[in-house]
Amino acid sequence: MPVNGLAIKLIGFDSLESDYFTAILDLAEALLHQEWQVVTTEQADFFVFTEEHIKSSLLPDAPPARCLFYGTESISDNHIVVNSKLPSLRSLVGLLNRAGASFQPTVDSQDTVGLPPVFESGLVTDDVVAAVSRFSEAIEDASALELPDVDDSSGPLEDDALFKPAQGLLHTLLNRGNNPVWLVVAGVDIWLDPAHGVYYCPLPLEGLVPCCGADKRVETHAMTALELQQLVVKQNMSSKPLNNLIWYLVFKTSQGRLLEGSSDEDIVHLKGWPNLRLPEGRDFIKLAAFMHNNSMPLPAIAEATRLPLEQVHNFYNACYLVGLIEKVGVVQRHEGTTSVERQNLLGKLRNRLNMP
Repeated sequence: MPVNGLAIKLIGFDSLESDYFTAILDLAEALLHQEWQVVTTEQADFFVFTEEHIKSSLLPDAPPARCLFYGTESISDNHIVVNSKLPSLRSLVGLLNRAGASFQPTVDSQDTVGLPPVFESGLVTDDVVAAVSRFSEAIEDASALELPDVDDSSGPLEDDALFKPAQGLLHTLLNRGNNPVWLVVAGVDIWLDPAHGVYYCPLPLEGLVPCCGADKRVETHAMTALELQQLVVKQNMSSKPLNNLIWYLVFKTSQGRLLEGSSDEDIVHLKGWPNLRLPEGRDFIKLAAFMHNNSMPLPAIAEATRLPLEQVHNFYNACYLVGLIEKVGVVQRHEGTTSVERQNLLGKLRNRLNMP
């Protein structure tokens, strides 16, 4: 089924490279003409290969037009310039917009839509500059936080103090199958395409929060992929990432309660970055950076970041239910200030965007 988003798979990337690529991709969303999503599945619209991967004679077997390359210099139109594992914002946006404009999906001609003009490389909005600046500053701040002693003596929460998405819209979203479905809740239409990880709805995320009440009845109507495709084309609807919907609704409705099945004694680690461009997401950049760099119980994370535990619960619940949290057996702390390598990396980021 055709969707507005394009899937991109990273080949030969280490964990840090993947994290930075995904974070910068999220922050550059306003400059991209189409939605791009990093996937780990075998199938993807485009593939990005590292220089090391190619040097190891692991040549891509994907079609050349679908192959993009990570490199320290731009030696072709298919290269993303990268320094110290961090992609150039201007290079990334320019290449992805060119790639998206030339992409020809295998759909019927009546389903194709006009594509916007290629990105003008001189355009970097103040909004994106500010977002990337906050991202880099949060990494510095999170690395320099004083880490508390971990106290494992806290007991389990009372049952009624737990967050239980066991009914209503969230329950339906979390227990979706793979087939398209049309939901009607509180007079609002939501169409899900779980196989492609997207949904369609005329309301913004904020407008869907009132639909999450336990007393809101959810009507479900099965539909075929063809029926959904025809509806999308007829109403000219844009696809939106399903994980963004789940993350935001969980974040807004947790109300400080910890997710059922989790414990404040669990040692947790944020293994991937959420989309920090979601409403209120930028307020938690420092928390995300700290949880990505350290593995600790939630009360210790709240103490280190000086955030209320209730806010940490909300963020944790949202990240957990979209698969961004892992529970580990041992506390891992990264003490001290940022390393020279990290400082150099952040300096290059600011210089590239002409920041002070």
